[in-house]
Order: sequence, then C-alpha cells, then structure tokens
Amino acid sequence: MDSPCQFHSFWYNPLMSWNAILNPIKLLFRLNEISSKLSGLETEVVKLRVEMGALAKRVDKLEDVTGDINRHINPPDKTEPLPKYLHAKNLLSDKDFVQTVSAVQAV
Repeated sequence: MDSPCQFHSFWYNPLMSWNAILNPIKLLFRLNEISSKLSGLETEVVKLRVEMGALAKRVDKLEDVTGDINRHINPPDKTEPLPKYLHAKNLLSDKDFVQTVSAVQAV
C-alpha cells in the first residue's frame, strides 16, 4: 500500500503530475516543429542543387566560347570558320578582331 508520504506528495504537488503529463506532449510538438524545419531545409538544398547545375551549364558554355575564341586566334588551319554566335568578326577586320580579343584577354 502507498505510504502517506507518497499520497500527500501527489496532492500537495499537483504541478509535478501535470508536468509528467504535459512534457511528452510538449516534446511531440517540438519534434513536429523540428521536422517541418528540416523539411524546409531539404527544399532549400534541392533548390541550391538546381542552381548549381544551371551555373555548371553556364560555365561549360563559357568554356566552349573561350575555346572557340582561342581556336580562332590560333587555329590549326586557317580554314576553320568562326562560330555563328561570335559576330564581332563581322564588324571588324581580322587584324582588328585579333587585337581586340588580345586586349580583352590581357585585361
């Protein structure tokens, strides 16, 4: 049988019993909050990965353009045509174009 001391401690300290009931409930709410924050972080990680992929494509494109310019400046043979997206040659003579590209590379 319960000792009178235990019985009286329950009735004289009701907050103790309520905390024993409420703490697990509070913990569940806190875990739910943490879970939703982690879900939001996961969404942000996916967005960053998509942005990194787009940036990698842009870097690849810039490397292709740089390679095309370098091949035009120092082509293995002079018959290689300039790519269509490099229209600056149409505005300048070959000598002016090479000087312009060299000046840009020097900077």
